[in-house]
Amino acid sequence: MAAIFSRPESKVRANLGLPPEEPEPPSRLYCWKCGKKFQYQKSRPRLCWQCWRKDHHVLVACSQCGNLVDRCKGEVIRLIAEKEDCLFFCDKHCQGAWVGKHYGFGKEKENGKAL
Repeated sequence: MAAIFSRPESKVRANLGLPPEEPEPPSRLYCWKCGKKFQYQKSRPRLCWQCWRKDHHVLVACSQCGNLVDRCKGEVIRLIAEKEDCLFFCDKHCQGAWVGKHYGFGKEKENGKAL
């Protein structure tokens, strides 16, 4: 169309009352960190999945067993800001064991109290 009128296509579209065309993002891009080719996604436009995950996740220690647990960086920051003693657990088993040890009958056994 622009070749017919010998004007830039954006001006031709504006004169005809059409919205300007937005260029489509390429379907395949290269990661800015590792250079690997990956599929475009609007939520992480410049990083592959592995690099995005490394940037947005951190490892924290389980409060019961000490194993490393992968958590979202924003969640960790929010929890630390809200509470003084922030607890992380690797699964429900560790969470239950911790609660039993600190609040259940296990606490009374440790203190030497009779049941």
